[in-house]
Amino acid sequence: MSEPNASKYPTAFDDDSSLLAALKNRKVYTLKYAVGVEDLQFTVTESISLGTPMYITFAGGEIAYVETVNDDTFECTELTDRGVLNSSVQPHGKNETIYVGIVSPYLKLLKLAIQAAQKFQGRVGLDSAKPATCEAGERYTATDTKKVYICFSANTWTWVNKVSHGDLDGLGDDDHSSIYHNDSRATTWHSGQSGSHISGGDDHDHISANEGPAVRRVAGGLEASRPATPGYAGRTYFSTDLEGGTLFISTDANTWVKISGVPSGAIIMFDGNCPSGFTRVSTLNDVYLYGAVTAGDTGGNANHQHDYDEIQEHYHIIAEDNTTSDAGGNHAHTYKYNSNSGTGTTIGNLCSGGTTRTTSASGAHGHTASVDATVTDSAGSASGQTSSTDNQPASREIVFCKKD
Repeated sequence: MSEPNASKYPTAFDDDSSLLAALKNRKVYTLKYAVGVEDLQFTVTESISLGTPMYITFAGGEIAYVETVNDDTFECTELTDRGVLNSSVQPHGKNETIYVGIVSPYLKLLKLAIQAAQKFQGRVGLDSAKPATCEAGERYTATDTKKVYICFSANTWTWVNKVSHGDLDGLGDDDHSSIYHNDSRATTWHSGQSGSHISGGDDHDHISANEGPAVRRVAGGLEASRPATPGYAGRTYFSTDLEGGTLFISTDANTWVKISGVPSGAIIMFDGNCPSGFTRVSTLNDVYLYGAVTAGDTGGNANHQHDYDEIQEHYHIIAEDNTTSDAGGNHAHTYKYNSNSGTGTTIGNLCSGGTTRTTSASGAHGHTASVDATVTDSAGSASGQTSSTDNQPASREIVFCKKD
């Protein structure tokens, strides 16, 4: 890296790889020969590539101040250069390690870098304390007037944080960009424009012949004041009292064309409150619109029901028929019978102790009865109806407003 210059601003910033980068890798050397406590030279096996003066540190702890480097040898000027910074003078053997930390060139670079950094930050103080002279690149901040100065050229401070155009007084016309003009420059520029200039106006049109389209206003007033014929193409007139305000324009200089205006009494739907110039039509609340021969009639109902006209009053007939009861009464009798014979035997003796027998079954019979034809009571009604229900379709509510 190049050395910083404390008298100028840096043109680029250093980083970890360029600012005192050698400090990241300290130098290590090895004694080529043994060194006694009275020796002022220390020869190493490596070639020394460092500037002087410097401090070297032996592995044993001694620190020596070196003023001269000769190829591979560190040289002290006198014995007091041995054992500096409260270290002990010691003999050192061959192959002992020597370390080199911050050397004088590094300290010089660091000093210059600090000086440059201070100037880069700039000085601070009262405006009246601002130095009379300055170096290019210096900065000064006035704490009382809140002004920031930069020295773009030697010994000249420039106030750079102007926020009001009025602060530019005293500068040349072109010092703050050509987009700003003082009165003199603005007048010069305006005078240099081609064509005619209209310096005043009233409630009338301005026509400048041969200078492009005429400069015209939009005339307005009562409908009765609108000219019968426009007089030129493009003329406009706004009738303030016609149908709530109506705009006319002429396309041929002879006739008016009606451009705008909502007729008074016109009803318009709005998705919100009625705007200015309109009045809510409350008679159209909660009803649907229906095209009719005569406007204003009403009718319909949100609820309805159906009559069952197809169900008639009726009855049922039960036809004449015969019916027979179930047969019943069939039965038999049991008795005793003895087949032995003998003189003087009675019936009782004859039947007792004999075999049990049964008579044949008889006596079953039924009864027949007739049922006369008959008619049930009448039922049903010709005027039956469904229950009443609301059959409105899906809808969105709006308001109707009439033009005043």
